[in-house]
Amino acid sequence: MKKSLIALAVAGAMTAPVVAQADATLYGNVEIEGIFAEDQDAEIQVDDARMGVKGSDETYIDGVSSFYQIELEYNPSSVVNDGAGVTVRKANAGLTGGFGTVIGGRFTNPSESTEILDVYSESVSTDYFVKSPDRLGSSVAYITPSFGGFSAYAGLAADGASGNGAHDNQDDREDLDGYVVGADYAAGGFTAAVSYWEMAGDGDVLGGPGSTMDDMEFAAVALSYAFGNFTVTGSYAETENYIDGAWAGNLAFAQADTETWALGAEYALENTTFGVTYYDYTEEDVNSSADVDADEWGVYVSHKLSNKASVKAQFSDADVEKRLGAARTFVVGYNVSF
Repeated sequence: MKKSLIALAVAGAMTAPVVAQADATLYGNVEIEGIFAEDQDAEIQVDDARMGVKGSDETYIDGVSSFYQIELEYNPSSVVNDGAGVTVRKANAGLTGGFGTVIGGRFTNPSESTEILDVYSESVSTDYFVKSPDRLGSSVAYITPSFGGFSAYAGLAADGASGNGAHDNQDDREDLDGYVVGADYAAGGFTAAVSYWEMAGDGDVLGGPGSTMDDMEFAAVALSYAFGNFTVTGSYAETENYIDGAWAGNLAFAQADTETWALGAEYALENTTFGVTYYDYTEEDVNSSADVDADEWGVYVSHKLSNKASVKAQFSDADVEKRLGAARTFVVGYNVSF
């Protein structure tokens, strides 16, 4: 009898963690790329090496679920060492139901819906023309439910930091570091997205040299229409007082007003997708006359080997007055997700 009870207790103890993790999903992605850029040595890199856990659970409130997500990314460093470490891409939790979704922590920036033409893993447009951060940290956001294909969102960022590194300034603390608002619409092959965010120019959220920067602003709109196997897309974005990585004057922390518009077309044929894009970019240095005009065109093709594996090839060619990085870049890649 005692042995039976002990065996039952051991079996229960071994089963309990499995039951507790039943709603958790382990996922990840690994992508290997070969990069052949103009006037640069060829490179093989791990572009994405990510792993995460996400899940949800019904609460005691009827129709309301809780959810969570933690996603890590491996950062390779060189051929002979183990890499530069691991960073936390996402760490968030929230509630969702008929009222919409509330999420807090570090999560995907909702304004990414306006960047549907940011399709290249290595190019001038991806590295310099796209100005909205992929993720927001120390933030909370609310997303409405969908009403006939329409949804909206609003978010706040507040990290309580007082500057950045050597530029720390206790007088530079902001109760509110920034906010983001926007809306998305999808119906009958047509999609539209509009977004706006403003962040305090003290370096708390996006980085920068300290408390001398003005508030940064970003506004964008994107439209696309799918018919048959074709999809056409257009987008427009502008910023004011953008810092950190601007082209103007080739400065590390230039302030600039930027304007970007892009057009793209895509054709899907079973498991293969072909695409072409064009970018036009203008940057006006706030503090000097070191303005930049640039444009880039690119083509790409991707092919699904299965539901989890794919290969791709990309080529982009940029014409930039004050050039940073490579103007012509060819990339081949292999991706596996799980």
